[in-house]
Amino acid sequence: METAQVTSGLSVDEAKARVAEFLESSPLYSPLHLKLKDEVSAGDLTPGAISLHCRKCADQATTTWTPGSDKGLRYENITFTCVRCKSTEIRFWLRIEPHPWRRAGGGSTETANSAHTMRKVGQWPPWHDRISADIEHALEQNGEQLDLYKKASDCMRFGYGVGALAYFRRVVEDTADTILEIIRDTAQAEGDEKAAAAADDARQGKDVESKLKMAAASVRNLPRPGGVNPLQRLYDDYSIGIHRKSDEDSLATAVDMKSVFDFSIKILAAHAREAKAFAEQLKKK
Repeated sequence: METAQVTSGLSVDEAKARVAEFLESSPLYSPLHLKLKDEVSAGDLTPGAISLHCRKCADQATTTWTPGSDKGLRYENITFTCVRCKSTEIRFWLRIEPHPWRRAGGGSTETANSAHTMRKVGQWPPWHDRISADIEHALEQNGEQLDLYKKASDCMRFGYGVGALAYFRRVVEDTADTILEIIRDTAQAEGDEKAAAAADDARQGKDVESKLKMAAASVRNLPRPGGVNPLQRLYDDYSIGIHRKSDEDSLATAVDMKSVFDFSIKILAAHAREAKAFAEQLKKK
């Protein structure tokens, strides 16, 4: 499923901003069509910086990355380096049309055009959706969970609904205990031993649906956007199953499941931190 980004009548600075956003968040092979006010070379569209998550700078959601050359796109590949740690790099390979160079007189001349189409044909490290620190922490206890989450995200961005839903169901299955652990820890911090014991009891079962149902019923103080209990919605999405669903329907369910899962983990983790911090503060008095 290809979704083209189309822009028209842009200044060079506006085009650079679109290219930066394209490099930061677009998956492989998706096109970016740029139509500029004036004729410029591809090299002139190299952004001065992009914003990405750096694994070495884990305490920051994103950091600034700068290119090794301010004309890097003229060669259809470019490397950016994190300015904070000064060591982490990411490299992009692109296909640019019209080609940035034209053969002339036994050599090559850089071309200038008012329209450019770019496709990201390679990236290292591989492209993935940005993952928040709370999500990584919840999944990193089992390296396979984080890998499955990334694969589910990749399938979603390429429109592979059945694959995305299958991967995400596995992620939810494997993290049901983690969700219950967060609920238990929060309950303990709040002095609700009954809720903590119930969460522990639920973790002993093997039925994922019953674990999610219990988790949905046990949280009372979490935000409910639009009046919806996010954990109840996660349970509902998981219970739908995958059999006989079309690729399109599977994709819609997977996108909803990911959104609800991400929101639930972030809110639960934040609530747990606040409850623990408040309990510790009370002990000091």
